Amino acid sequence: MITMGKQPNPMIGTRVPPDWKEQLESIAVRTGRHTSQVVYEAIALYPGENDASTVGVTLQDILNRLEAVEQQQAAVKVLLGR
Repeated sequence: MITMGKQPNPMIGTRVPPDWKEQLESIAVRTGRHTSQVVYEAIALYPGENDASTVGVTLQDILNRLEAVEQQQAAVKVLLGR
């Protein structure tokens, strides 16, 4: 196939232990991202493609989501009278 312009990124595949897959899927669910995005970001950390500021933003996003969940949990407890 001949394409004009920018070529798509190449695909890399690998096998991982089942517990790694479960951890990656868990991170994806907790952070609201696709598993492939979590894997991409993890790989990018190895050669230094993501700097500390990017990781910090991701961590802050996770902390913000956690805070929102905790607030929702507190509201539910109030509604249930606990």
